[in-house]
Amino acid sequence: MAALAGGCHTVGDVPAPTDDSTLAVIGTGSIACGAVAISRDLAVTANHCVPETVVNYLMAPDGRQQTRAGRGFVVVRDPQSDLALFATSHLVPAELRRDPPALDEVASMVAHVPKPWGVVAIHPSKVEEGFVRTERLRVGVSGSGLWDSDWRLVGVAVGNDNQSGYFASSRLITELVRHVPRDNRGRVQTSSEPAVCGNAELELASHPEHPEGADVRKLLEKASEKSHRIDSELRSVETSETRLRSERP
Repeated sequence: MAALAGGCHTVGDVPAPTDDSTLAVIGTGSIACGAVAISRDLAVTANHCVPETVVNYLMAPDGRQQTRAGRGFVVVRDPQSDLALFATSHLVPAELRRDPPALDEVASMVAHVPKPWGVVAIHPSKVEEGFVRTERLRVGVSGSGLWDSDWRLVGVAVGNDNQSGYFASSRLITELVRHVPRDNRGRVQTSSEPAVCGNAELELASHPEHPEGADVRKLLEKASEKSHRIDSELRSVETSETRLRSERP
């Protein structure tokens, strides 16, 4: 699958609000994906970027222009949204956008393609089942953060279908945070077997037809099925309540 042509993107300097929040996930001797710190002890990335429990990453260059290495541990995965959270320490968290994104306010991705910690212009077209749809994404940007005009995190890149690129939204990230195991003092609990949410049978690896990320069409189908199931259950509850009210003397 060919990478998205560079002509669709412009690259600039990294703005300060996103600098320390953006991490680089290390693969085999090089940067494989992005990640974003969302609290002092948690970062989010695309699930297919971290097939192992241990995550090696870099933080942005410091005042001496030296990157800082770190190690984290995946604590929860959601193959259904292709998100994973890993625990570490001393992160500089991003601010998550809490309300649904207005598409004209979403403008930038901080990624490591074509250069580390570079700003890439992004053009969202739709929000669908918790995923923000954009133009197709280049190979290597999975896990990178999508930001609004106030530099709040809107989502992280998870992959492409045949026509578009997709970011899992901050709403999906927030939902996943609720499943992070913590002790009674609030400390994240790590394990060799991270918790798995959603459909554990979905593949963790990239789809062979979409090496730049997950098979997003499958993710959207699963998200739609979940939404329809919830709606059906709500209608069933409402019908039962209506019947009970009508049967009361």
